[in-house]
Amino acid sequence: MVMEQTGHNKVNLVPISQGGTFANAIFEYHPDIMDVLHKVIYIVPALDGSTIIGDVFNARINFLNPDYLYHGFLENSGLMDKGTARMIEVIARILPDEVLMSALNKGVKYLVEEIMTRSTSMWALCPSGDYPSAAERYLSAPEMASIKAQTYKYYQAQLNSDANIKKLLDKGIQVFNVAEYNVNMINVGESWNIQNADYIIQLDSTAMGVHSANIGETLPDDYVQANTYCQNPAHNHISPDRVVDASTGLLPDTTFYFDGQKHERTRNNDVILKIAFELIAHDDIKDVYSSPDFPQFNIGRDVWDLHEMFEIVEGIDKSALSAEDSAELDAAMLQAKNLLDTTVCQKGDFEKAENRLNAILVKIGAVEAEEVKDYTFFENLSEWLYKNYGTNGFSEMPRLSLNIVFGAIVNFINTIFA
Repeated sequence: MVMEQTGHNKVNLVPISQGGTFANAIFEYHPDIMDVLHKVIYIVPALDGSTIIGDVFNARINFLNPDYLYHGFLENSGLMDKGTARMIEVIARILPDEVLMSALNKGVKYLVEEIMTRSTSMWALCPSGDYPSAAERYLSAPEMASIKAQTYKYYQAQLNSDANIKKLLDKGIQVFNVAEYNVNMINVGESWNIQNADYIIQLDSTAMGVHSANIGETLPDDYVQANTYCQNPAHNHISPDRVVDASTGLLPDTTFYFDGQKHERTRNNDVILKIAFELIAHDDIKDVYSSPDFPQFNIGRDVWDLHEMFEIVEGIDKSALSAEDSAELDAAMLQAKNLLDTTVCQKGDFEKAENRLNAILVKIGAVEAEEVKDYTFFENLSEWLYKNYGTNGFSEMPRLSLNIVFGAIVNFINTIFA
């Protein structure tokens, strides 16, 4: 269709996120497509699934542990602040422990057995290392034979992902990749804090087997790059923060990395979009060394809120502002726009520009100041409840309190008559 509409005899393929699974399958079972490809530009591709799905399929689910559910799950989820998490932990105790955990277990069981196991898209996101055990668990019954056949077929394509990408290279097709790192995996499964990720997909999946340190850690001081796929001694593929050794990924010279970028916010990273558009439109960039505007290692950013503030500024009557406020608004806008004109990011610069513009907009009344809620009460209460009553609900606490009081009396009597 694209060739017919454009009159060209080559196309560019841009697999994004789960599009990586599509690429795995089409290169394995429709290799003739390679004959009409000019470039393949992967963007945070799920080439070896997501360990979130692997953990769920293999019953390695964090929040089904009541201790973690009441003391860490919500806080570490990245979905809310600590105060809100503690407040929900307190409210959840309205239900008895057994009732809550029973409901969660039944809900997960239904989700996995009735929905996920019947979705080949979900199976395509199961890491290759987790597929055999998960398939044995859920796809052994005769009525699952059709789904097992389809998912096993994809599993073979997943295992051959690297080999098929090498075939692209052998045919002279340029292959590029964009990966993100230094964000914890969302903590649904047990693997969430033992790998480097972008919140949704682990780095070794998006970056084709690359080796990295875990979140909050760095490669050992005596570590030297492995040069698994890059033998050029002039190339330094270790990230400035000493977290990633890009030489161990399949595409060391054509993979761009963004530190601290969340997977689901990739669309709001203007630099990633600029790289993609540049690669699609032109052939000037051959590798990570082609342009100083696009280094191999960069800092992630999310420009969505900043552009929303730009729209607010356009509607402001500056003649009604004081000279001081007008000057600060202009300066804050200039700082933000200058930042957006750059593609080489420094950690903290974007947040400073965003905060400065927001501050002046709040001062002149163009936007409301973000309400700062005090959750100290719930934080202290949740900690106290967990320390004294564990994971028990409110209805179970009177009995436990009586046991505590009775135990104290017995100890007191024993002390007197000892």
